[in-house]
Amino acid sequence: MTVLVTTKVTAWKAYSTWANRHRKWLFAAPAMIFVGLLIAVPLAWTVYLSLTDAQGSVRAESKFVGIANYLQVLGDTERFWPAVLRTFMFTGGAVAAEMVLGMGVALLLWRPFKGEKWVRVAILMPLVATPVATALPTLIFVDVWQWTPMIVLILLAGLTSLSEEPDEAARIDGANAWQRFRFVTLPLLRSTVIVAIVLRGIDALKTFDILYATKGKGGGSFHEVETLNVYAFGLSFDYNDYGIASTVLVLFFLLIIALTWMVTYRRKAERS
Repeated sequence: MTVLVTTKVTAWKAYSTWANRHRKWLFAAPAMIFVGLLIAVPLAWTVYLSLTDAQGSVRAESKFVGIANYLQVLGDTERFWPAVLRTFMFTGGAVAAEMVLGMGVALLLWRPFKGEKWVRVAILMPLVATPVATALPTLIFVDVWQWTPMIVLILLAGLTSLSEEPDEAARIDGANAWQRFRFVTLPLLRSTVIVAIVLRGIDALKTFDILYATKGKGGGSFHEVETLNVYAFGLSFDYNDYGIASTVLVLFFLLIIALTWMVTYRRKAERS
């Protein structure tokens, strides 16, 4: 009995020591597991559906078709590939314009001036507006108008955290405003710019509401604003073709993963 009690006490002390050493992971583990399941289960179900001919109802019997759906989607030059092009045109155009405008506004707000608080409030107003427009260039403009304030906030936070010494040193050396921005401010702000691009880029890629709300099913009569999200939504809820819709979403997911890998690899290559 004594030996058993001693063994239990020793095991408990060993566990306590281990738990104390790894407490940050133990406290975070439940949330991490929950989030992991929240991502993994729907993703696994979507991949499964993409390998079947599921239509009408996902509860009905569906036949396993392998990669037939992928071959069909990848060969679709009428709807899928134009939707891919529109998706990246919308994302690229919106994010590029937002970064340029956001940087300009953030630089204007960087230095204190009279009425600064009221100007910041006015700039943030589009964030709470409901956008409604008609065609892809117009929708890009609406997205730029709505989300540039977020870029301004991120870049302005980065600017206010910078030390003024490098800028003052460049000013003393005779550098003009553009040279100070190009060779001093922008390199110091690089990590903040990348964060802003990644956050806004991910959000722009999944844009659905303003596209569907303004043009409806199929992204318009001629699919003029049909991105991958709108295309997949139509396949699922308008035509109940869950197999093809899941295939489109899986391919969209793989495209995003590939782009993320390219950005990460490029950053590592530049650092080395």
